[in-house]
Amino acid sequence: MHARDFLKRTPIARAVLAAAAIVTGCGGGGDGTSDATTGDETVTDTSAPGLEVVELEFSPVTAVSGTLVVHADADVELMKVTVTGPDGAWEVPASGLLTTAPARDHEVMILGLLADAEHSFEVAVREVGGAGLELSEDLSLRTDPLPAVFPPVQFAASDPARMQPGVTFLDSTSREGFTSVGGFLLAVDARGRVVWYYTSPLVQQPCDLRRLQNGNLLFLGVDANGADSMAVELDMLGREVNRWTKDQVGLQGMHGDLWELPDGSVLTVAVALREVSGFPGDKTYNLVDEIIGEFSRDGQLLRSASLVDILDPYRMPSQDFHANFWAPLFGPGSKDWAHVNAVIHDPSDDTYVVSARHQDAVFKIDRETLELVWVIGEDENTSVEDDTWPFLQLVGEGSLPNHQHAPMMLPSGNILMFDNANKSHVSRAVEYAIDAEAMTLTQVWEYIDPDYDPSIFSIYIGDADLQENGNVLIDFGAVLRDPSGINATGAYAHIVEVDRSTGEKVFELDVRGAESDPLQRLVYRVDRQPSLYP
Repeated sequence: MHARDFLKRTPIARAVLAAAAIVTGCGGGGDGTSDATTGDETVTDTSAPGLEVVELEFSPVTAVSGTLVVHADADVELMKVTVTGPDGAWEVPASGLLTTAPARDHEVMILGLLADAEHSFEVAVREVGGAGLELSEDLSLRTDPLPAVFPPVQFAASDPARMQPGVTFLDSTSREGFTSVGGFLLAVDARGRVVWYYTSPLVQQPCDLRRLQNGNLLFLGVDANGADSMAVELDMLGREVNRWTKDQVGLQGMHGDLWELPDGSVLTVAVALREVSGFPGDKTYNLVDEIIGEFSRDGQLLRSASLVDILDPYRMPSQDFHANFWAPLFGPGSKDWAHVNAVIHDPSDDTYVVSARHQDAVFKIDRETLELVWVIGEDENTSVEDDTWPFLQLVGEGSLPNHQHAPMMLPSGNILMFDNANKSHVSRAVEYAIDAEAMTLTQVWEYIDPDYDPSIFSIYIGDADLQENGNVLIDFGAVLRDPSGINATGAYAHIVEVDRSTGEKVFELDVRGAESDPLQRLVYRVDRQPSLYP
């Protein structure tokens, strides 16, 4: 797809042109909404007799994004770029104008197109020293279809008026067993239409995907060996800005989370192999230690802390201790003792909040002293040391999480998380109130999708995020087709946004193959952002 159009005008002293000043955030408009607002603006051309050519050229990056190059034969200011698509017209925000100073050539970041659809572009410029605007003619084109190997996104329904406005970012990886067959990072609008995506050999395994303070994206990519991982920063045109490998930051096997701290440094969790003796039967195991680490944007390791040193390596709530998850990195027989899947920072008391799947526990750890502040979980008979841990006692109705993911500290002081519930096979989003003085935990809300019988079961991965409007965006990231078992063949992702007060779904889609599709279609995390544009 490549298109070019231009306008040659005879210089005139004064002319009146009608311009469609239509500003919207259509599904292909970068903010995920679909309502268009139209108004008429009179534009007066009083430019000096030098500007004769305004030329537009669009270069696609993907089927739904690219760059629009504006070329003029005199220095001009880029004033407005209007994109018209199937849902109407919208104006590219200021953050999409990649050049702002007067020049003959300007570049515009175009995001949020719709695949396999007609679009047109119109540009308003002002010549230096001129008092009016000059409009280009429309540049029209049809975008390409999505790639043939694109994840099978199946939109069910939505109520945009009740949704948290914006676009939904997610990762989508396809695999057979634990063998990856490729992946995408993508975003969908309120109608489940793909409005942004990125793919490369770096996207191989379920990965955290977050927007940075500078508007770029940060995700966990896979190294060339297919086993180790790295942190990768992309701009919204899919151009790699930075990457941080184990050799640069001294953290091997980064996984779980990439959490940007206020100063721009990144919090994550890594792994290291440690030989630990003294297990029952006088056994010695190679334990996969989990390392909490912080690194700066220039690749300096700022902090690191071993969870084996903080917790109890002998604590073994389930036989998942013996899982071979880390065999590609450390070889068979390495013990997946904790399987940390999340680490975040709570600025209210400068602590880490750590989710350890194979410990069936969520830990709050003081960032300076590395002492336990509280623990969500249960005392285990395999551990003596945990007898002294500061467990929060569950009071009232409810249940503790099991094999959980993605804890989120809320402004109220409550904690929200995705509970895989591998014991009951009834996955849910759950919120608890924490009384740190009384050391109690109270379940105040849960969501189990009522449209599934038997109940939906995500055997691993998942997410739950509180939205600004009070809704909760939930990712059942690896739903089993038969929830009574553990066979992950054909597992799929089920994503819903729920009105917390009523329990009603206001957005729903699956990433799911056909019934005959043996591939797992997995989504690790979901994130709602106000716009595609930074």
